[in-house]
Amino acid sequence: MTTMATAQVPAGDFLVGTALLLTLSFVWIGCAHAADDWVQAYHEARIEQVCEEVRAAGYDWVPGKTSMTVFTPHELSRLLALQLSIDHEDSADNALVVRSFVSTDLPSAFDWRTLDGVTPPKHQGSCGSCWAFASLGALEAVIKIHGGVEFDLSEQQVLSCATQGCGCQSGSVVHAWQHQRKHGAIRESCMPYQGSDTVPCIEDQCEVVAVTREWGHIPGQIEQIKAAVYEYGPVTTTMHAYTDFLYYTEGCYEHQGDDASNHAVVIVGWDDNACEGDGAWLIKNSWGQSWGLGGYGWIKYGSCNVGRYNQIVYFYPASGLLVDAVAVDDTAAGDGDLRLDPGEDGTIEVTLRNELLAPVRTGIHAQLSSVSEDLTIVNDQATCGTLEPDGISALSPGFKVAVNPFAAIGTEVSVYLNISADGGFTIADTLTFLIGDLPVLLVDDDGSTVAAPFLKEALKEGGYRYEYWSTESQGTPPASRLVPHSVVVWLTGVAGGFSGEEQQVLAAFLEAGGSLLSSGQDLYYSVQGIGNQQQRLFYQNVFHAGYIAGATGFRQIMGTTDDPVGDGLRFGIGAGNGSGIQEYPSEIRLYGGAVPILTYDGEETAALRWEGDSRLVYFAFGLEAANTLNDRVAILSRALEWLVPVWPDIEQPSVSVITPNGGEAWLTGETETIVWESSDNDMVIGVDLLLSRDGGQSYTETIATAQPHSGEYTWSVSGAASQEASVLAIAYDASGLRNADTSDEAFTIVAAQGEFAYELGYPSVFYESTHIELTLPGDERVDLQVFDVCGRCVRTLLDGGTPVQAFEFAWDGSDDSGNVLPAGIYFVRLLRREWERQGYISRLVFLH
Repeated sequence: MTTMATAQVPAGDFLVGTALLLTLSFVWIGCAHAADDWVQAYHEARIEQVCEEVRAAGYDWVPGKTSMTVFTPHELSRLLALQLSIDHEDSADNALVVRSFVSTDLPSAFDWRTLDGVTPPKHQGSCGSCWAFASLGALEAVIKIHGGVEFDLSEQQVLSCATQGCGCQSGSVVHAWQHQRKHGAIRESCMPYQGSDTVPCIEDQCEVVAVTREWGHIPGQIEQIKAAVYEYGPVTTTMHAYTDFLYYTEGCYEHQGDDASNHAVVIVGWDDNACEGDGAWLIKNSWGQSWGLGGYGWIKYGSCNVGRYNQIVYFYPASGLLVDAVAVDDTAAGDGDLRLDPGEDGTIEVTLRNELLAPVRTGIHAQLSSVSEDLTIVNDQATCGTLEPDGISALSPGFKVAVNPFAAIGTEVSVYLNISADGGFTIADTLTFLIGDLPVLLVDDDGSTVAAPFLKEALKEGGYRYEYWSTESQGTPPASRLVPHSVVVWLTGVAGGFSGEEQQVLAAFLEAGGSLLSSGQDLYYSVQGIGNQQQRLFYQNVFHAGYIAGATGFRQIMGTTDDPVGDGLRFGIGAGNGSGIQEYPSEIRLYGGAVPILTYDGEETAALRWEGDSRLVYFAFGLEAANTLNDRVAILSRALEWLVPVWPDIEQPSVSVITPNGGEAWLTGETETIVWESSDNDMVIGVDLLLSRDGGQSYTETIATAQPHSGEYTWSVSGAASQEASVLAIAYDASGLRNADTSDEAFTIVAAQGEFAYELGYPSVFYESTHIELTLPGDERVDLQVFDVCGRCVRTLLDGGTPVQAFEFAWDGSDDSGNVLPAGIYFVRLLRREWERQGYISRLVFLH
């Protein structure tokens, strides 16, 4: 039987009034609250008890009847049993923006209510949906502050449609924002709140009025929280709501205890002078306007863990045209691994999204330009058709690109994408790609993305080169995307888990012989606890683990003696400079030959490794929560070195052309020595030498191939004359990695043809003068000049003259001004005017 007496519930508790109260009646199971003397008696007795506790503890707050005293103890127990998915956002995910809020002149008290920067408090009823109310309370506030519009947004949309959350049992403010980033937020009037997560989702029938795009984590330091609230707007936070909090009416609330968070609220201000000078946060609650001070309350800094986990959402107008997805297709002219490798041709495929609140877009045009010498754009123009609001379309054709064959593995290349549309709309974006396959693929599959920044830091500190993949922005990576990497580090962190698709991908990767490191607390809950039978077998058959307990509260971990991963390790979790979030580390049992590598306090298993055709290391807690960076580096390094006994060679050889390197003059028919330097972390197994006669635009002639690592090659100069010659040296190692270098500047190749020649006379090494004999096939206009080693013309002996067929010049070592030149090396050049580029050079040594 379900009844309700609305007269006993103040209308102010619910913004939508009596009509909504009637829809809520089926949630409040039991007899009518006002008519039940035992409910009133229960709360009166409880209030008296709390009053005694407050007096005994010396607290400065007043218990009394509130909007929550109409609920039965059973209903309240369901409400306060909420398990929050704590969000500690601090990563490079595309939805997360790390902004520094630092103010040196913060006031001692601040209240967004006085600046009309908040919307009225609402009532969540007996559904554990505080996370939805907190997320929308913060969003409504920043829209009002930065957009100048007040919306009453629908929490029921979040409960019914944001399937990442668990509705009335648990949830995350980020789950709400993630959903609204993709689908938008709608008005309360279209999907009224019913306090149930079984209500059908009808958001498609409602007008979208707001959208989220970016949010971030605010560290738990008081000054940083205050700066964020003051500089931008209200932020969400979590706390542990003890049962006496239900009866708060006024004053500065506090309660001793360090229990895990079970309630989410919004911080809208502070007062450093409250709580007898200890300071307090002003929070907006979701228990109706008859709780506390019209729905608000003061909580002492740090009490009940308030202010430990904080999130801020940013105002976003959602009226633009954005890059929705980027992919690489190398199947036509590459190895088909859907990424760019050295020497490959590929296609960059870009999909655009017209945002939810944007106008219809027509005349969309895009141009791609490279900012890296390692990537050449072959075709740089593309278009797409008309895009309606929330419309998605791929640019066509895809952008054809070519990768430098000598690009280093792991080179980051960037391209600029400039997009325009009718009406004068323009936007620019930068797309970044990694060349080749790095040994480690770091997959961030953490619903709260807490793990990635700590693991990135540990990988970098340990000297491991990695590529990052976010399932939030990029979706589930296919198994083929994992295979090229030596090891995959898959993080489920705090709130993440493996979907059915992800389980299939990981199973296929391991079946193909891959090596996997998986880390994350409470993984059992997401995989085995709420999955179907097939998914439950994944935990046992693929991860070789069984669940014993979650939320163990363990904080000290030690390694298994003589284990290659765990031996000698001892560390703490949940404190220090780690993530600090480790509420649900799991205790596991072993299956299928798995062995323990870490234990909680030397007893219960905390991590395992398994070896067969593949290798697996599974940590049943989050590595990100290890207390120090040194701990995280040590744990990660031990695991990776066991998972990958032999790391692939990704280091290119180095090579440098020494000679010719610019300014030399080599005669055809003579022998010259090409000199280079090369090295490799393993060994250079060969060097190829190529020649360009067009200033390095093309190297079409091969001088020598597969030269040993000697650094020298004697070349008999041949071929056509050129004043823009250049040598290219290509070194390669046993892994097929290559690198190249060219002459820094052009050198000259001199070639004799027919009867056209000149000879140095007597003596060629001289003290006072030398003779130059010139032979021509006929009357021709020629230049005869002397140059120093810097390429400067110091003496013109003949300037466009037409000497007889045989002619002799004498040079006394002076310049055109008659000054005697210093001793050294000089060059004589003969240039035929009829063939402007055909020249002949000889070298003289001038001694005084």
